[in-house]
Amino acid sequence: MSGLRRVTRVLAIGVLGVVLVSAAVALVVGRDEPRVLPVDPAAHFPPEHRADAVRYTGLKLSYWAAGSILRWGALAGIVALGGGAGFAAAARRLGRGRPFPTAFVAAALLLVFLSVATLPLAYQSGHRVERAFGLTNQSAGGWLLDWARQQGFWLALYSALAAGFLMVIGRWPRRGWMLAAAGGAALGVAGTFLAPRLIDPLFYDFTPLADRALERDIETLAERAGIRVQRVMVMDASGRTNRLNAYITGLGATRQVVLYDNLLERAPRDEVLLVVGHEIGHAAGHHVARGLLWTLPAIALGAWALAALARRQARETGLAGPGDPAGLPLLWLAISLGLFVASPATVGIVRAMEADADWASIDLTRDPGTYVALQKRLAVSNLAPIEPPRWMVVWFYTHPPILDRLGMARYWAAEHGESDGDEEEGSTLPR
Repeated sequence: MSGLRRVTRVLAIGVLGVVLVSAAVALVVGRDEPRVLPVDPAAHFPPEHRADAVRYTGLKLSYWAAGSILRWGALAGIVALGGGAGFAAAARRLGRGRPFPTAFVAAALLLVFLSVATLPLAYQSGHRVERAFGLTNQSAGGWLLDWARQQGFWLALYSALAAGFLMVIGRWPRRGWMLAAAGGAALGVAGTFLAPRLIDPLFYDFTPLADRALERDIETLAERAGIRVQRVMVMDASGRTNRLNAYITGLGATRQVVLYDNLLERAPRDEVLLVVGHEIGHAAGHHVARGLLWTLPAIALGAWALAALARRQARETGLAGPGDPAGLPLLWLAISLGLFVASPATVGIVRAMEADADWASIDLTRDPGTYVALQKRLAVSNLAPIEPPRWMVVWFYTHPPILDRLGMARYWAAEHGESDGDEEEGSTLPR
């Protein structure tokens, strides 16, 4: 068996291990939300909306699958043909033989190649499909400019991380993964704190919420949950998307609730408060910190596995050492496959926290009828599938499916002897 075949076998065993761990975690944290009563989809969504959502989701999944297969195939081809040595040789010339610049340039060249190779599919999915279904009014030039800015930022960050990892395991082949894991954990914590103030503003404009009365209502809602929201910001999302959304980010002094500007424009005040109540539920449940705690052991396990794979690759294929930039394509393929097969665990953890935040938003506002109207508005504006297949939920859904969210409102209402608004809403969609 050739050295490359032996390394490939090690990679396959490692991916299988991640599958087993992911399945175990998903079974524990990603199980169905129990606080849900059955909901008839026809009572809330007409057939034409359900059909549009199915077509839209099918197209998005098709382009995602094609892009993933293209990326994995390109990386596998580079590995099989020894292309990593070519990237490394070009990087040594551009980096003048210095270790860190050489590793950085090698990673950057690889990522530029992958980005350009998958750009046509990304454009079709991210722009053409979105425009065809009325989810964006952005021009092609605007989309490409956003794509270039985002790719440039993440390419620089990932290249620096890859170069640092190669430097560490090249210097300490057996113990370097510990330092790499510690560095990754520190960056994860720092990124969680700094993202609201330093990273997010690179891509969007943020302004403080101008509606003082709404801000006071939000502060009252937060006090009811026993927390303090440092800032409520409005993001200029409408120039890029017609979707409605909000999110919470940061920790401690950098914690802030972010509302899309089009949410404020198109949703009634009580629905906006419910959205904020959901985000306050995240803060009250310490979900950002809990998500970070789930991430830290994954970083350590990933650093150990990648270092072991790098050592095996160097030993079997004749590289200069585990830190040789020529081995990057195989390591990047391992990262990409590992993240894919770990998806049931990662999205299961997030989905459970989102369900808790949903429940908290109803509990805080004590208004299940408005919650139903809000969830229907969000489902319509985002073209969410109404009855997604189970495998799709398990693998991709970071939020409970829409019928589960409506069923949660019905459960809460039944538990508290109140109406969830079904009688008034019927099959009428919110506008």
